[in-house]
Amino acid sequence: MDREDRQFEMVLDSLLQRSQDLMKALSLFMNRIDNEQLEYNHYADAFASFQGYIKNILKVVRLQSQNLAIRTVFPLKLAPNDDEMLINATEGRLRSLNHDTAPIYLRTKLEPELENRLNLFSTKGNSINNDQAQKQIQTANKISQNMVDLIRSHKEEWENDSRNPMPQTYLQTDTYQLSAAIFNGKGLRSGADMISLGQQKTGVASPTTTTTGQRNAPGKAQPSIKTQIKAATSIHPYR
Repeated sequence: MDREDRQFEMVLDSLLQRSQDLMKALSLFMNRIDNEQLEYNHYADAFASFQGYIKNILKVVRLQSQNLAIRTVFPLKLAPNDDEMLINATEGRLRSLNHDTAPIYLRTKLEPELENRLNLFSTKGNSINNDQAQKQIQTANKISQNMVDLIRSHKEEWENDSRNPMPQTYLQTDTYQLSAAIFNGKGLRSGADMISLGQQKTGVASPTTTTTGQRNAPGKAQPSIKTQIKAATSIHPYR
């Protein structure tokens, strides 16, 4: 084995080790998602660590780009049956390398549909002159700034409303008393109490006799006027 081959194997080992570290981090994070209640800062820390792993892999690829660029991977044998070595190497993600899977996993270019769309966008972008491009950029920046201002104003209004709540227009004790009176009859008076209260308010008088003509001559009958006031008894018990 010459020097280039040994260096190439060292690069592969380095890439494999960093890829396994990324896979372990992803597995641990998926396990935490299933078993724990995570907050936003936990997701942010996890994605930051994933970004670090990916940067390390890209760093190795950039540094060893010359050794990797001269290598070509192509299948020597395609088989429709399951390959145990391939299953173990890919941890069950790829069971066989056949005519259907080889173009997908060994593709060095974009898919034809994506490549056509990318070329269409590139052609459309190159056909626009600088003045039109600047106008479109200014319009997009203006729309974005308006959206940012609108979101910021709504945020300030929401924060002001949360800091200055609406004044209270009721008393909790009165609400409890009213609910107790409606559902349990608490504090309501009976019919007998209301009748006695009504008699006290109307001032019921006992039968009295008013005698007039006390200075009449003797021997004449003294006329008398009797007045009697009765209180109404048909009072609603809860009026």
